[in-house]
Amino acid sequence: MHQLQAQIHRHPKRFFALLILFLCLLTLPFFFKQGRANQPTKDELQLRVHLSLEEDVGLFIVDATVGDKHFSQGAAHADQSLLATDETLYFSYTSEQLATTSSPFAMQLACRIITSYVQPNFENVYPSEITVRLEPLTLEVELGQAYDLYVVGSKGNGYRITTSAQ
Repeated sequence: MHQLQAQIHRHPKRFFALLILFLCLLTLPFFFKQGRANQPTKDELQLRVHLSLEEDVGLFIVDATVGDKHFSQGAAHADQSLLATDETLYFSYTSEQLATTSSPFAMQLACRIITSYVQPNFENVYPSEITVRLEPLTLEVELGQAYDLYVVGSKGNGYRITTSAQ
């Protein structure tokens, strides 16, 4: 221990450089994990819904069908604020939920926008006067992949969902 203290005292710059290098090496796994945080695992698929709207909305609902399985997921803010016009929403489905391990397979999507904030519910049933249904979409999907969807429009002119940015 005394030898280490003597080395630090004789070469403080070298010691601090090594200490900083050591700390940087410790943080590398954290940064690599952060880069993959929004990537699907090999047994799930992910929908990334990019909103490009003219006004904020209350909730976004995805009703998905794969074979004879139906799923309904929604996105809203816990603090009851509206979803921003340029927000990206993430929806994940596991092979267990989908009851399939075969790829590729067809996934039918029927999305809804709830234009005002209402308390989310498990049934995803909301008043028709604030519910806008988007044109249904069918995707050929594979497990382990992420799919980008783009929602554009406004309450007055209608909303549209596509698989490519426009």
